[in-house]
Amino acid sequence: MRTTVVGIFLLIVMITSRFYIQAVGASSTIYIRADGSIDPPAAPISSSDNITYTLTGNIAEPVVIERSNIIVDGDG
Repeated sequence: MRTTVVGIFLLIVMITSRFYIQAVGASSTIYIRADGSIDPPAAPISSSDNITYTLTGNIAEPVVIERSNIIVDGDG
């Protein structure tokens, strides 16, 4: 009886948990928005004047630039 209850419980957990499991993306797109902001904010890109953007780390994600008249500096 106890084994049956545990088995049913595990079956219910397995069936319902598949709806909460999401695939982990290896990367996401980085945006330099038209207003000069960087999205996501934790991206390895910095700017003090919203004109010159410096890459501060390795970037494997695509970068979409929506802002005009800027400089993108790879920092070597």
